[in-house]
Amino acid sequence: MHKISLIILFSILLYLPYNLVANTTKDSLISLLNEQIVATEQVDIRIQLAKNLQRNNIKLSQEYAQGAMDLAQQINYIDGIGNSLVLLAFAESTLGNKIKALEYTDQLIALAEKHNLKALLADAFHEKGRIYFFMGVNEESLKFYHQALEINQKLDKKEAAFAQLNNMYLVHNDLKDYDTALEYLNTCKTLAEELQNKRFIAISNGNIGYLHLNKKEYTKALPYVEKSIEMSELIRDSMSIAMVYNIMALLKNNLGEKTSALATAEHSLDIAKTVDYKDGIIYATHTKSDIYLSQGRYKLATKEALTALHLSDSLSTKRYLEGIIGTLIQSYKKNNQIDKAFEYQERLVALKETLYSIEKEKLIDQLEIRYITREKDTENKVLKLALERDHLLIAKQRYFTVFSLLFGLLFVMLSCLLYKALNRRKKYNSLLEHKIQERTIEIQEKNKALNNSYRELAEFTYMASHDLKQPILNIESFSNLCKQIAVKDSNKDLKLYTGFLLNNTEKLSTLVDNIITFASIKELEQTTQETIDLNELVNGLINENPQVIISKEHLPIINGYSSSLTLLFTNLIENAIKYNKEKTPVINISCQTLSSEYIISVQDNGIGIDKEHHDSIFKMFKRLHTWTEHKGTGMGLTLCRKIVALHKGEIWIDSTIGEGSIVKFSLSKSIKGVVGKSHS
Repeated sequence: MHKISLIILFSILLYLPYNLVANTTKDSLISLLNEQIVATEQVDIRIQLAKNLQRNNIKLSQEYAQGAMDLAQQINYIDGIGNSLVLLAFAESTLGNKIKALEYTDQLIALAEKHNLKALLADAFHEKGRIYFFMGVNEESLKFYHQALEINQKLDKKEAAFAQLNNMYLVHNDLKDYDTALEYLNTCKTLAEELQNKRFIAISNGNIGYLHLNKKEYTKALPYVEKSIEMSELIRDSMSIAMVYNIMALLKNNLGEKTSALATAEHSLDIAKTVDYKDGIIYATHTKSDIYLSQGRYKLATKEALTALHLSDSLSTKRYLEGIIGTLIQSYKKNNQIDKAFEYQERLVALKETLYSIEKEKLIDQLEIRYITREKDTENKVLKLALERDHLLIAKQRYFTVFSLLFGLLFVMLSCLLYKALNRRKKYNSLLEHKIQERTIEIQEKNKALNNSYRELAEFTYMASHDLKQPILNIESFSNLCKQIAVKDSNKDLKLYTGFLLNNTEKLSTLVDNIITFASIKELEQTTQETIDLNELVNGLINENPQVIISKEHLPIINGYSSSLTLLFTNLIENAIKYNKEKTPVINISCQTLSSEYIISVQDNGIGIDKEHHDSIFKMFKRLHTWTEHKGTGMGLTLCRKIVALHKGEIWIDSTIGEGSIVKFSLSKSIKGVVGKSHS
């Protein structure tokens, strides 16, 4: 090949987007290595080969990366060393060698900082975030992803930024922070479509399906997962194919397709093993154990879960540990191996305490960031007002200057008088500005105190609730095990006592969940509103309640907060079912359109509510029935009122004993402020 042709081809390879470069055949790249080319070009070709192979043949990718590294070090080719370290870190992490991978990222950070290589520094932060994610250290993972994203956004590297945004979505999804996860996911989807990157589009669809799966919206998840599989196979991305088939296996299992689910999980496992993708192997093995558990094949469930656990322990992969140990506990309980169940329950408690301690620190950091942001916003507003005032004063002074120039010669005496007046005005303005500054400082201090109070209250509510939650879960888990022992040993007293413990634990757990939810609704005001089709939202709830007759009229599309509106309709439907003595509960959902708002009605054929309680049922902890009659904490309708208020509306009830109820609420067509109340 001629020298000029080689340079042109190499330049194309170096600057083409990843999805186009990936289509370059391995053979054509290898053939370039046989040409008489300079050492730096040999390094770059090996790096490109390693990139092309890293998602389909990780060991061969590692070999090319190591070859590039060795040659780059011989000729002191800094960029070659840096890019090789990125690939080696990815390879070691994928093969399960997390500690070795972290060593490579540390070397890369030192190299990038020494030579001021911003793009490589971002790559190092990204790989470090990815490693910590699979190690289960979520707060460290998010920290490094944010650092990488900040650099890539400044460099306008959109493909690299997508990787950080996508992985930040995964972290928040694992933390069950679905609102934040959805924000990142929407950004990823928009960016993938803008870049027209097939791999990114496939990943985005798979992640949308995964989010719906975690939210138990199985019918919504299916088309996204199917599309992701189709596109991943089209671009031959083995690692993505393995992961998305695993999501499909979980989805099929929840849809009741047990046999097909197991076959799909096996297929995911085979692909992961073929490319030696260790985290994918753990994930698929755990999925198999869950499917076996749901089928009642407890010994097989135990065997697969133990395999996944041992592999996780050996590779320092903690991402799936909680789920794996939970499966082991359930399978041992079903096999009446109570001692084993106790053993793993203790390990799960220790793991959760460790993870919760980490997440508590993360939460405090997030609250502090939000507080600082609000304080900065207040300062910016004050500065803006001061700037506007300064511009006004400057304009006035210019006016007086021009006036003086035009008439100064004729009215010298008047100018002197004006000069004196101006001095007096300056003194007055100075005094006024001093007063304004004092008032501004006073307002800032009050805002700071108010923000501090709000932050401390939010911290207290969240921390107190979560600190209560963990011991409740521990009591519940061990009480269940004690109950099994009581049944096995025919110990009636122990069975009675554990039943009492479980009953009260359920009450307390439900109450704490409701308090956490109530406290978190206020935080939604800090998030972005989204467009919500209430027809789709309600249809999903109808599918989840096939035992009930639910009819609905056409509902509007509004701007609001999806998770809270889902909770609103869920609570109202559950109440209509719970407080109903009919064999088949009947619910009708209708909508009336007014000039500035929608009035939505949820009507049932339940037991009804006396008029004297129509106002009080929306108050916190107000219950009209005992726990034995109907389970509940008295928080459901309180949550509904707060959600409606968040959407600038009101909620009320029209009901008569024995004749059912109609709960009505308004939703503003334009949600800007937050004003709402209940009324009769």
